[in-house]
Amino acid sequence: SRGWAKEVVGLAREWIRDGSQRELLQGVVAAFAKDAAMQDLVALSLRAAETGVEARVALLEAMARAGLDRWPATWLAEARWALAHPDERVLRQAVAAIRASGSPAFDEPLLAASRDEGRSPEARVDSLGAVTSRVTKLESPLFRFLLDQLNGERAPLLRLAAAEALGKAPLDDNQLNALSGQLGSLGALELP
Repeated sequence: SRGWAKEVVGLAREWIRDGSQRELLQGVVAAFAKDAAMQDLVALSLRAAETGVEARVALLEAMARAGLDRWPATWLAEARWALAHPDERVLRQAVAAIRASGSPAFDEPLLAASRDEGRSPEARVDSLGAVTSRVTKLESPLFRFLLDQLNGERAPLLRLAAAEALGKAPLDDNQLNALSGQLGSLGALELP
């Protein structure tokens, strides 16, 4: 009922402000995601400078889990802005939320995040992996970056994510030749 939704939105507002009850917050946001007041609370909280990092990550994760067929425009806008957040956890959860939204409207911001050498390799690979299947050509610097992440010295999950991104990318002949030249040094994790 509408009365319950109003009460739940009030509780969620307190949890966001306090940075508490992360699991409950995610659950109520996902459960009431179709409610306009909850949608507004999520968007306004992500927009507010005073919202803490943990609450931002929780809200973005809840958005990803909400299961909406179509996200409200305010959620799309806030997910886009979250890609520029200085905290890596917010950026990486924004990428996951954007993937869940199914919207192709984020390709340029995702590419921009993947080009940002001030970001961690993990954040850059996450951003690039969300867009590689939709680009018409993988830029040479981004291809080189992904190729470098296949190095056996890198963390296994990073190597796997880079391999998946490369597997979805449209590679030109030169890039395919460069990749095939590295096949001998790759292990089972990086190969399909």
